[in-house]
Amino acid sequence: MLLEEWDKRLEPDKSRFGYMFWYVYGNGDRNEQAMLSEDGTDAKAWRMLVLKYKAEDALLDKLRTAVLNIQQVLSANQNTGDEEFERMLEPFLKLLNSPHPIVRES
Repeated sequence: MLLEEWDKRLEPDKSRFGYMFWYVYGNGDRNEQAMLSEDGTDAKAWRMLVLKYKAEDALLDKLRTAVLNIQQVLSANQNTGDEEFERMLEPFLKLLNSPHPIVRES
């Protein structure tokens, strides 16, 4: 789910009512909240709010916390078969460890 949020983060209509939407909405002032409540939020305005409230960082922090918790459980668990779970974490670790493009104004 977090990867889906990441993939649709740049488009306000796709992000609508997802984690980043509610994060920005919850941190926004009344004017920003009113704008976000309207259909067809302007993409440039959405990107500016994402930057202003560091919504990408908040989403990555959620992902980082989830991955760390899973890794702790796997390291505490000495059962065989953990390799499969570790492979499932690979796409998330790749995202966390790669430089990610920030939302730009243009």
